[in-house]
Amino acid sequence: MFRRGLPTQADTRLAQAMTRLHANSPTMPENDAFEPLDHYTRALKTFVPPANFSTRARSDIARAQSLLADLLTTQTPANTRLLHGDLHHDNVLGSDENWQIIDPKSVVGDLHFEPANAFRNPLGASPATFTAPNIHARAALWASALDLDKERLLKWAAAKCALSIAWTCGPQWDGKLPQNDIAILEVLLDLALAGAPPSP
Repeated sequence: MFRRGLPTQADTRLAQAMTRLHANSPTMPENDAFEPLDHYTRALKTFVPPANFSTRARSDIARAQSLLADLLTTQTPANTRLLHGDLHHDNVLGSDENWQIIDPKSVVGDLHFEPANAFRNPLGASPATFTAPNIHARAALWASALDLDKERLLKWAAAKCALSIAWTCGPQWDGKLPQNDIAILEVLLDLALAGAPPSP
């Protein structure tokens, strides 16, 4: 739907899917059957950017690591949920009103993390999708859908984008820079730490 030129409808559909998924969901303590966010995000905590990262990219990774540490220590029991963990456009399949969410990671943590990966998706979307005004609009939509704090949602989005970079540059990395995620991380961090909406 998004790649067919209906980005607003796709983002809205994703918001509806998230809302249904978490409707009346109980708060959950950490459980050995599920992975806590503190463990799920460990790759970012220990990530050292390779030598071919730019100075700005290195700085952004450091800022994201600092954000992650703060987000993890400020999670509250009231916002702790069993999360899908990878909820984005390509993990919602169907048509009309028959939509199914697939490929859950089943992590436990801050509900603000749930939409985080959607900000760097869908793959193959126009670069305009990831401009500051569009990302801010998506944050407003998804924060409203789940009754979340928009600034905290954007911080988790930045942390998740940096986590994806850390995963990409893991042991099997081919040396090619994840340029798209590096560019999106820059926008996410600027928005998350600015505290004010961007000009259109």
